[in-house]
Amino acid sequence: MERRVAIDLGSGLAKIGFAGNPTPDCIIPSLVATPVREHRSASGGDYYIGKYAMKLRLFDAGYSVRPVVRDGRVESLSDLVLFVDACCKEYLKVDPMDCHFFFALPAMSSPIDRSQFMRSLMVSLSPLSITIVDQSVAALFASAGPNCSPGRLTGTIVDIGENLTKIMCLVDGYLVCSSVKEEAIGGAQISEMIQRHLEAREEFKPLSSLRRRDREKAIASAVQKIKHGSCYLAASPVDEALRLDEDPKLAKRKLRSEAYGWEYSVCYERFIAPEILFEPAISCGPERDATPLPVLVDDAIQAAPIDYRAKLYSNIVLSGGSTMFTNFDRRLKLELKMLTSARHKTNIASSIGIKSTGQNAVWLGTSLIGQQADFDKPAMMRIKHDEFVKFGVRYEQTLSSMQENMGL
Repeated sequence: MERRVAIDLGSGLAKIGFAGNPTPDCIIPSLVATPVREHRSASGGDYYIGKYAMKLRLFDAGYSVRPVVRDGRVESLSDLVLFVDACCKEYLKVDPMDCHFFFALPAMSSPIDRSQFMRSLMVSLSPLSITIVDQSVAALFASAGPNCSPGRLTGTIVDIGENLTKIMCLVDGYLVCSSVKEEAIGGAQISEMIQRHLEAREEFKPLSSLRRRDREKAIASAVQKIKHGSCYLAASPVDEALRLDEDPKLAKRKLRSEAYGWEYSVCYERFIAPEILFEPAISCGPERDATPLPVLVDDAIQAAPIDYRAKLYSNIVLSGGSTMFTNFDRRLKLELKMLTSARHKTNIASSIGIKSTGQNAVWLGTSLIGQQADFDKPAMMRIKHDEFVKFGVRYEQTLSSMQENMGL
């Protein structure tokens, strides 16, 4: 039975599911673990992916654990093949040979990289077809919907992943390469800051009697609980700190880990940790030299054609889990208004529009593209592999489909 599978390979997490579904079937760490010892071979099936690979990184030195994607680029094609094969067989319960694959890849990956990407998968897994979709197009397509017109595929995508922040501008469905901006900062750095604050207050002291494995699990669980449930963006961090200082009950909240009977407090890290996206200088890590997010977005739009800048400001689409913090969109809009008001005499600040598409926006857009009737036109087909391999270039299927439907 033929199936259409949409895959979004992120630097931290990979989202996999059947095309047409509203949510991915599984979200797992994009990691591969292969044995170090020479007499054990990964080709024999002795390898692990996802959460199992993450556990081996901590507790088994006999395995080499590597990310499939680092900073938005595929690290190793052989690891990619292992990862995709295991995803299909272990999580989706399908044979790769019966699948049409739709991969969301970074916008700036070269045609040569895409050609090698498709050839490796075609030779190793022999799927029915492979289609590559730009992550930027997928995110904007998810925001606009499958019935959008070509003119609506103009906008700015702010994608904040686990380790990478990307700003991309699209004009009528085409990527403006000069407007692509990247910074090595994301959700992982926010988690690290939360953990540093908890360690400074000795919140982990009650866990000292636990085994290392249980302790690491409890800490990671607490950090994620704070990050996803308590963090928010303040309009002014200084004013927010002063407000909390006046009321100790607001400043400190108690949370509890039922699995370990451990109670810990949450304080200023609720708004300070997400603040590193807007003020990286407050961090102690290498990300302190990164460009603040509002400046990055403004620089990207200013590098686009001048006739489209107003549209790009008015349609800013948020993508990625680290854009889901409370008041994130309001804070970004406020900062952008301050930047544009200081530079433009016209009232461009009033036209700034920001909307969130959720943490699965790229995957959802890929899923919507995958269910289109003419999905196979830009794909590398198994039956014409040798002929089509040279066409592994940046092809915007969404634009092509809509133009054909309109008779263009």
